[in-house]
Amino acid sequence: MLEQISKCLMENSVVHQLMKGGKSTFQSKLAAFKTSPEVNVLLMLFQSGSKGLNIVEATHVLLVEPQLNVGVELQAVGRVHRMGQTRCVHVHACVCMHVRICVHVCELTTLPFV
Repeated sequence: MLEQISKCLMENSVVHQLMKGGKSTFQSKLAAFKTSPEVNVLLMLFQSGSKGLNIVEATHVLLVEPQLNVGVELQAVGRVHRMGQTRCVHVHACVCMHVRICVHVCELTTLPFV
């Protein structure tokens, strides 16, 4: 999903950082987002964005990959909405219809047959 968003951002000339790859590039990409006025968007997975980061430079959080554990989403939002944040933070959640259908089908297949 993040690769698709990244592609759309590139097609629309939006400078962004896609937090993908090893730890060697993670810090440099994060620093570019925090310090460069040209970088307006930071794309990252919940696993890398939910623990141990302070990203008070951001003002909008878009949740595009639904999580079964709501706590993970809250931690990711908490990286932006922290002490030191002086601006209003907006959180947007995007849910794709086919994902809900897949989850519903998975729930049905795990029910015991009577």
